[in-house]
Amino acid sequence: MKWLPSSLLLALETFVSHANAAPIPRARLRLGQLVVERGWTHTTAAKMVMVSPRTASKWAEQYCSRSVRG
Repeated sequence: MKWLPSSLLLALETFVSHANAAPIPRARLRLGQLVVERGWTHTTAAKMVMVSPRTASKWAEQYCSRSVRG
């Protein structure tokens, strides 16, 4: 293997997610369904997909606006 600068290695490592992480588009869809269609709280849904409640709120809002449009 070629030598790589440590800054590049660090950058590469930040994009590696753990084995059990849901891909983001699927997690966003799931969270939106839980909050908008099933009435879950942002906090509970956030724990389910392992994001912050603030991120859950944003994703649910985006899900809601997209489902109204299309």
